[in-house]
Amino acid sequence: MARAKWIWADVSYNDYRDEYRYYFYTEGYKLTCVHIDARQYYNSYFKVIGVSPKDANDRLNSVKYGVKLYLLNGFAIISGELWQLPKNRNSLDVAEKIYQISGRIKNFCESNEDSKKAHLNRQNEERIAWGKELKELIEYQNDYEISNTKNKQFDYDNFEPVTSAKIVGVTYKFILSRFNDGDLDEKLIGQELIISSTPFINPDDTVIRGMVVDYSTSEHYLILSFQSTIDFGKFPKPGFLICTSINISYRIQAKAVDDLVEGRSLNKSLLDILIDGKYKALPNVNFKSYKGLNSSQEKAVNLALHTEDFLLIQGPPGTGKTSIIVEMLKEFVDQGKRVLVSSKNHLAVDNVLEKCIKNNISCIRLGREEKIKLDSVRNRLIDRAAVELQKDIIRNCDKQQLELLEQIKDQESFCSVLNEHADRLMTYVELKEKAEFYHAQMRKRQKLIKVLHFYKSIQLYYYKALAIVTRNEEIMQKQQVKYIEFFEDKLKKDRKYVQADEQYNSAAKSRDVQKTIIDNALSATNGFKTFDYENKSRDEIKNDIEMENGLLEKLKNKNIIIRDWIGSLEQRQQSLYSLLLNSVMVVGATCIGINTSVEFKDTDFDVAIIDEAGQITIFDVIVPMSRAKKVILIGDHMQLPPTCDNSLVQEINEERAANKVDDEESIFDDANKLLGQSLFETLFYTCPDDNKIMLDQQYRMHPVIAEFISNEFYEGKYKSGVSSSARDLKVSVFENPLYFVDTANNSAERYELAEIDDDHNVYYNILEADIVSNILIDLLRNGIKPDDIGVITPYKRQKIEITETIRNIMEVKGFDEDEIIEINDKLEIDTVDSFQGRDKDIIIFSFTRSNEEHSIGFLRELRRLNVTMTRAKYLLIMVGDSSTLTKTRDDKCWRFFNNLMEYVKDNGIYVHWDNLKQKLSQGNDGGVLT
Repeated sequence: MARAKWIWADVSYNDYRDEYRYYFYTEGYKLTCVHIDARQYYNSYFKVIGVSPKDANDRLNSVKYGVKLYLLNGFAIISGELWQLPKNRNSLDVAEKIYQISGRIKNFCESNEDSKKAHLNRQNEERIAWGKELKELIEYQNDYEISNTKNKQFDYDNFEPVTSAKIVGVTYKFILSRFNDGDLDEKLIGQELIISSTPFINPDDTVIRGMVVDYSTSEHYLILSFQSTIDFGKFPKPGFLICTSINISYRIQAKAVDDLVEGRSLNKSLLDILIDGKYKALPNVNFKSYKGLNSSQEKAVNLALHTEDFLLIQGPPGTGKTSIIVEMLKEFVDQGKRVLVSSKNHLAVDNVLEKCIKNNISCIRLGREEKIKLDSVRNRLIDRAAVELQKDIIRNCDKQQLELLEQIKDQESFCSVLNEHADRLMTYVELKEKAEFYHAQMRKRQKLIKVLHFYKSIQLYYYKALAIVTRNEEIMQKQQVKYIEFFEDKLKKDRKYVQADEQYNSAAKSRDVQKTIIDNALSATNGFKTFDYENKSRDEIKNDIEMENGLLEKLKNKNIIIRDWIGSLEQRQQSLYSLLLNSVMVVGATCIGINTSVEFKDTDFDVAIIDEAGQITIFDVIVPMSRAKKVILIGDHMQLPPTCDNSLVQEINEERAANKVDDEESIFDDANKLLGQSLFETLFYTCPDDNKIMLDQQYRMHPVIAEFISNEFYEGKYKSGVSSSARDLKVSVFENPLYFVDTANNSAERYELAEIDDDHNVYYNILEADIVSNILIDLLRNGIKPDDIGVITPYKRQKIEITETIRNIMEVKGFDEDEIIEINDKLEIDTVDSFQGRDKDIIIFSFTRSNEEHSIGFLRELRRLNVTMTRAKYLLIMVGDSSTLTKTRDDKCWRFFNNLMEYVKDNGIYVHWDNLKQKLSQGNDGGVLT
């Protein structure tokens, strides 16, 4: 850069930070800078805030939007320490010159268009171009799969539901009428078939898919299981079962890209991160301490809680990734946040959910039952959970319905009594009212009688007094007549009193009769409820009777609703999915699986935690990332990379090169960087330190094993949290944690053999299979359990060879058949891919490759060896040909294998097979290997 005559320069406005960003493009790099203007202190300079390799997009932007900056004396980059040196008299001139440069760059860019508008337009163009190229690559993959897949088709005449002890879920048997010979075989098990009314499938049609779980060549049928209850009325009859190469994954991936580019993603920062490398700053917060976590684990959990948009957590083997995920989930659930736990690998999702279950964190698993190996997680499948909820609801409904029927029976009896005796009730009320009226009249007459008696006594005294005063007989007679009339009138009224008394007695007697009848009728309802008719009016009783009859109708309607709902619920458990999903805060699904269920396509998440992200390409990981406001990628790019089809990569690169327009530059120059490299790895090297962290303490393996891994893969930062004494295992001749058994002295018998499988070679090594088998049997005879041992090899063909050799040697050595079967069931022999995320006390590894050309094939991917070696907790035994390994033509591999041999010789046991064979044959008398 110091020798360059000119460089490209560009500027853009950063909305988020409210500042201008200056970009200087050298031959191979892009420098992102900000202008620091402090001329009052004789300072003005471009501060470098980011350095990244220049890609095709940068080359395009620099030419399209930039300005040439001619450098008379080159460019100088100085450190912050040097900048603090005392300034000389030229400093002001330099500061002024830099200020002028920044102004000219900015003015040049602003002269064409408003900078902010230009930035937004360019940003939009970049996003569209980015999305277009990603979708083109998705289409390439889809076309490649279609062209390399042979479609199978089965015609069926009829179908019927089936139940079987060995088949779980909704299953149907399809009776086949026509199919090609050879298509109905074991390879069909586990494949998805599409049910169609025609032999042709439109990729845009909504289709019904089922998975083959059983078949019969003699009876000509296929049994398919379905993810949930299926309305068999939707099955065409007759129809076709089509094994098609249409892969819904690609459609889901393309939609996720569209959602991002068109702004429908929940995480609005994703495109800034993926395209521009811009992350939101971490807020200033006080980190919380967690019991049982080490410092890097605590920091990882705190960063996960407080990072606003994106976090990368590198978790080397045995560093407790699952433990910190569970801690995060506890915190997020306590905050009321919904979390998606995802991965490309089913087992990775299930391992996290298993920990959730053990920690009483409610969770739901989306997916197919046959893909899930852990029983505890299988019980949390959305379908199983829906079935259990369905059973609980139906059981409760049945109980409620029985209670309701009893209540209806009582209410019918009660209403029958009320309706039958409604007239009596009205008569009773009428009689009661009459009795009350007559009783009131009697009370009035009783008062009059008392007044009458009072008047009689007054009259006597009055007469006497009048006779004395007037002595006038005439006057006295007149007054006597007047009072006689008065008292006769009172006596007449007294007769009304007697009459009222008689009427009252009659009414009361009739009232009592009616009451007795009504009470006897009501008592026949077994005391279901009381009816307070004695203190109510006729209108109130009439309204109450109508109300009780209305209640009876409501109870009957409720019974009909419950009956119909139970019937509907028995047929449609899917209706419970949304209820289940809303009742839990943690949902587990694979990257593609989260978008395959219609019921959950609109469910939003606050956080997406994506495990084993080091194995996931951008095409898969972008799906769960687009569903959450915050994304946490947890993985390790120093372990297994994404599985990549080299033929596909070659075909894509060749086709893109053939269709390339002159001077047209691609954003993604090499398809291998997208198909063979995880997004986690791509971002880890460029993202700010606040948005990434490495878990640096392992608790799995013996420190002797871990130290080599630390030096070769983790720059010495990978420390052991477990002591050597805690991982010591002395068994048979093996008293050291690390062994390399060398076959280099075994002449030609050590060499690999090859078979052709389709269009490529598969390798196996008879000698190594024999060595592994003898070591294994020695360990078993010395008390090691078969399920504590793992045998790993890079090649599936070698796995078969080892399995057969072990059985043969056990038969020769006198193991009985039951013992052989039990050992084979418990012993795990597999490729390294199947072991990632798990461990064994003892690992035996067969390198397999041994040849005069020193070709190592798969072993060139050293990260696979990282995974292999770190599966062992106590003892790692490697079997291979040191000559082939240490003389490989690949420089990186040559250094690695030579370092490995030197390390084993210094810290472990390096032994030739002939020497070990002799020790094993001597048994306990042979001593230990030194």
